[in-house]
Amino acid sequence: MDTELKRQIKSSIEDKRADIIELIELGRELASDESGHINHGPNTSMGVPKNTLPKWDDIQLLTAQLAKKPLFDGETVNTQLVIGPRAKSPLVLDIPMFVSDMSYGALSKNAKIALAKGANYAGTGICSGEGGILAEELAANNRYLFEMGTARNGIKPGKEAEFFEKYNGKVKAFHFKGGQAAKTGTGGHLPGAKVTKEIAEVRHIAEGQTAISPPTYEDFTSPGEFKDFADLIREGLDGVPIGFKISANHIERDIQFALDATADYIILDGRGGSTGSAPNIFRDHISVPTIPALARARNYLDAQGIKKGASDSVTLIITGGLRVPADFIKAMALGADGIALSNSVLQAIGCVGARICNSGNCPAGIATQDQNLVNKLNIANRADDLDSFFYASTHLMQIMARACGHNSLSQFSMDDLTTWHKEISELTGIAYAGITNDFTPVELPDSAGKLALHDLISQSKIKISAVKQLESFEQLCKGVTLASGSEQAYLTQKQYVEAGYPLEIVLNTLGVGALMRLVPPVGGGNTYSSHLEPYYVGKFQISQIEWQRVTGTTPSEFKLDDNPVNKVTRQECVDFAAKLNSDLVGTGWEVSLPSVEEWIHACRAGTTTQYYSGPLPLNKQGKELSGMSPAQAHSNYMLRVGTIAPPNAYGLYDLYSYIYDFTMTNDFSSQDIYLRGGYYHGFFGSEQHSGSDPNGPAANFKSFRLALRYVGK
Repeated sequence: MDTELKRQIKSSIEDKRADIIELIELGRELASDESGHINHGPNTSMGVPKNTLPKWDDIQLLTAQLAKKPLFDGETVNTQLVIGPRAKSPLVLDIPMFVSDMSYGALSKNAKIALAKGANYAGTGICSGEGGILAEELAANNRYLFEMGTARNGIKPGKEAEFFEKYNGKVKAFHFKGGQAAKTGTGGHLPGAKVTKEIAEVRHIAEGQTAISPPTYEDFTSPGEFKDFADLIREGLDGVPIGFKISANHIERDIQFALDATADYIILDGRGGSTGSAPNIFRDHISVPTIPALARARNYLDAQGIKKGASDSVTLIITGGLRVPADFIKAMALGADGIALSNSVLQAIGCVGARICNSGNCPAGIATQDQNLVNKLNIANRADDLDSFFYASTHLMQIMARACGHNSLSQFSMDDLTTWHKEISELTGIAYAGITNDFTPVELPDSAGKLALHDLISQSKIKISAVKQLESFEQLCKGVTLASGSEQAYLTQKQYVEAGYPLEIVLNTLGVGALMRLVPPVGGGNTYSSHLEPYYVGKFQISQIEWQRVTGTTPSEFKLDDNPVNKVTRQECVDFAAKLNSDLVGTGWEVSLPSVEEWIHACRAGTTTQYYSGPLPLNKQGKELSGMSPAQAHSNYMLRVGTIAPPNAYGLYDLYSYIYDFTMTNDFSSQDIYLRGGYYHGFFGSEQHSGSDPNGPAANFKSFRLALRYVGK
């Protein structure tokens, strides 16, 4: 056997036995350890290998050109981030990135000060980390976020008044540490050998004493107990935002816990984030990767009515493996309000990626307390480097915002994203860039609404339409290609039909005769519906004859029976629905204008593009409607319902019509909020409009369609 073959065999045997040998050695170490400390096994530093994670580079950005216009170079793009907008004293940052939690002790004094100074130059903040407050770091940054870990370093029980006296006006935000992605659910310790006199003072322990962090808080358990302490902090620090840093494990449940505890902001740490030191078994095997974790968090917050960027919103910060401007942009489009950075800012101040942070021998003077190594880090130079990193990153983000047609970084959304990786699409809900026929059936809920609906049929308050069978998807499209996601939505609708829900009904109440189509509560893409039950939406806008049957009036400028009713006020539409409801009392079902969310969900029908036909609104001949006159758009200007725009995957017509649809909302600040569809004044969603009174004078471009939903008996 030749020497090279022997070497290969020996190497293979060693590789296969390495983990077993490591466990044998750990077992011997545990058996002889009398220190009393829990041994978590071998430790490591930095993040998990990138090839084990979903990649930001597998997500592509969609820039504007024709249907959506880019901004001109030099147009202002707002970069501001407001953390905790509903707090008494929100924290305002000039840019949406800031320095994440890294404690003094894990990092050197010089590193902490350089990070604080560089962030301050850039107009942004720095987090303390769980090790307490380093005075020089606090003095170097006036947007300081304090993290209270389970050991309560810096704010010991019973010492809260001293904390307030010392830091009120200096600490600008306060968050509880639930966990970090690389080590959650276990305690930690900083060996006594690393606890210098200054670190001991910051952590309020004795020099040389091992600093222990328990796995959870000993004095708070329930959301109510956290809320009580949060209220104490708010009072003592003049209303600063209160947050929670959580790792991406039981994401939805932990977010709800934070919401119940009155969180103003949430920092979510996904798998992929770095650490100075963590047990291998934790770093390598816990937490949801950052990309799907962020998608789930945004989806859950949206479902609770907590919308990105709203004035009363809870700020969502993402951290964990984001390094460059393209990552930051995609994270904001996926739903983050801001980004907390660790690895990239360490590299900006000189980290060389030696991956020996846990050894205390960092050659860059960052993750060490060896003064000879610490002295290598020039604070002034490295602070300037970090400032330059933030400046360049923000500049490139602004350039991409203009290219996407946004005048604020906060406007990045899912509409700006696509991916050609099916796995990424499935993990995040980002629109798949190709065509797919895959379909995963949804789990249908037990339905009281279905029984009540069939009661309505037996009472003749509604009738089954002559349309008893679903068209094929190809028949529905009728030559007009619908955007990606439509077929998934169509198949979900088909599943509900097969389960016994009528596809199309006639609202027979008071003889109105309006046709309505089934809308499933789920449908892929950007799903806006929060319904447990399917609901029904008007197949067409209410016609003149349907209006006349109920009200006895003919207000429209169009006089044909099948013209859409117009020149009606929103209140008149609400009153119209109320008359129908007088005949539905006790049935469990009610009629109204659709909510904005119901309208959007029904219109999108599983798609994530700007229009359900894709990036452009098309008429039934497949020609673009935008910019056409009514006569050009509608062959002979007949304006009959069902003749304007092709149906979407749910069989709903004219969702972008000459005339807009009223919706039911209490936000009247702008017509593009309470009106949907239409192009009389341009397409809402692609242009902004000034506000007007929705209950004001009737106009010839306002109409409506009905929604029928189960509300329970």
